[in-house]
Amino acid sequence: MDLDSLKIKGGIALKGRIKSQGAKNAMTKLLVASLISDKKCIFHNVPNIGDVEITVDLCKEIGMEVLWDREKHIMEVQTKELKNLKISQRFSGANRIPILMIGALLGRTNQEIIVPTVGGDDLGSRPLDFHMASLKKLGATLGYREEKEEASYFAKANFGLKGTLITLAYPSVGATENTILAAIRAKGKTIIKNAAIEPEIVDLILFLQKLGANIFIDTDRTIHIEESNKFYEVEHYVIPDRNEITSYALATIATKGRIFIEGAEHLH
Repeated sequence: MDLDSLKIKGGIALKGRIKSQGAKNAMTKLLVASLISDKKCIFHNVPNIGDVEITVDLCKEIGMEVLWDREKHIMEVQTKELKNLKISQRFSGANRIPILMIGALLGRTNQEIIVPTVGGDDLGSRPLDFHMASLKKLGATLGYREEKEEASYFAKANFGLKGTLITLAYPSVGATENTILAAIRAKGKTIIKNAAIEPEIVDLILFLQKLGANIFIDTDRTIHIEESNKFYEVEHYVIPDRNEITSYALATIATKGRIFIEGAEHLH
């Protein structure tokens, strides 16, 4: 069978019991967020999927040490030091995680960070303008360059980052995440208005609070962040994947079946 297609024989009501996986869109961002500190982080309910594997490989290039028990869905990570600030071009187009590396790493180094162009799904145009505008407002120098048929984004903060008021033109999930990660170690206070507040964003903030970050969500899509420099070891349970759960639910309804999804969070 072609790996790019699935042949499905329908007409059968779905039934049974299934356990939801951890959310890919949460786990990949949590891995990047852990780069902010040099402390050990232990994650539970880690999904065994490609995007997580790619993100692990990305983080290993930076210097992250990873122990992954796939059967128990537990992952232990720690980045004691940054060993490399140029992400390999082999990750170009793999997913959209490389651009988030910039926000996470700017607070740990004043050296130039270089990441390849991003990929991911094709669900609409998702430009990086919002990411760039927010990071520049925090004091970073960013740009795009092409050398020997290799396209990369680069970023640097010679004098460190400084907190400020940032109003996103659109509540972009990625731009909100990148701004949060960069602002954690920025001097002073950062306020992000018109921020995305999806469950994965809330989970990221809860993780950062455990890590030692001074961050909280206010009303009207506003996030407040105070400079943080003292961090702690963290143990965190990844939220269930709402997209996976919704897919199971819709397929069950469509086939007039009956299933039990263990670990689903109805508030998501």
